Amino acid sequence: MIFPLPEGNHPEGIALDPRGTIYVGNRRDDGEHVVSEVLAIARDGSASTLAVLAELETDDPGGSGVLGLATDARGNVYAALVTFDPATHGVWRIGRNGWAQARLPGSEEIVFPNALTFDPRGNLYVTDSIGGAVWRFPVGTDTTGELWAQDELFEPAPDDPFGFPLPGANGIGFRPPDTLYVANTEKGLIVRVPIDLADGTAGRPSLVAAGPELLTIDGLAVDALGGIHAVIAGHGVLGTSPLAHVDPATGMTTSSVAGPDLDEFDVPLSLAFGRGARDRNSVFVTNSDLPGLPPETHKPGIVEANVGVPGFPSPSEPGRREVR
Repeated sequence: MIFPLPEGNHPEGIALDPRGTIYVGNRRDDGEHVVSEVLAIARDGSASTLAVLAELETDDPGGSGVLGLATDARGNVYAALVTFDPATHGVWRIGRNGWAQARLPGSEEIVFPNALTFDPRGNLYVTDSIGGAVWRFPVGTDTTGELWAQDELFEPAPDDPFGFPLPGANGIGFRPPDTLYVANTEKGLIVRVPIDLADGTAGRPSLVAAGPELLTIDGLAVDALGGIHAVIAGHGVLGTSPLAHVDPATGMTTSSVAGPDLDEFDVPLSLAFGRGARDRNSVFVTNSDLPGLPPETHKPGIVEANVGVPGFPSPSEPGRREVR
């Protein structure tokens, strides 16, 4: 583990900027509240709080707080915040120094905003884990988001096969020139959504891969060759791999880690590719928790794993002026 966090922290979303700064969406239990915050971890390992988005009561519904993260071309950080409070619920944009916090118009309508990704044009896509949908926020700071795609493949399983509810649509990643991949946690599958480049509309979703090795799939990311890398949150209970590689052409799923590296993973929830010269072939993974697991099994923090291939280039453009 390259960056451990103290007990009581529950990291989930993760994103990197061009400088190699790692941003982590964290839910920190201070004994009285769950503090929903975004942490910034510099390349030298120093950490700071970029922003605090909400303080929730400890008995709020499970999964509440800051979840997925993404960074844009200007280095701003975007965070999905679940509070079910009309004043704060939705997707927030945060300037790289923590200032200029603003909620994206329309994002308050997303039932359960979870994971985020950009396409190279700067459009932001957000999964709705309860609504069984993907929302789209067109490029531009004042544009209003829209329900972009909704399908049975995105919905949670109707019978909660694990005995407690898990998300439907969750992790999301872009593959050039015109494809989104979306993970369904409870159903254990990955969905392909084509994008019409002429008008930005969604095509018909279709199945890419499914099977027991993908049950409890959470975050995913796309590499430069088009392969899908995904974390399996419940791997320790199910006896599967914590980090999987999926060939979207065949649906074949293989493990990306073996041997002693398996011990580094506890409950992986999100991943992002490195962006520096020395970590370009690595993914950074957040270890967190799941309902029903004893606290002593949790090793909160960030794990780095070499997967042998770089990630698809980010839409970030070094040199453009950031929001301050």
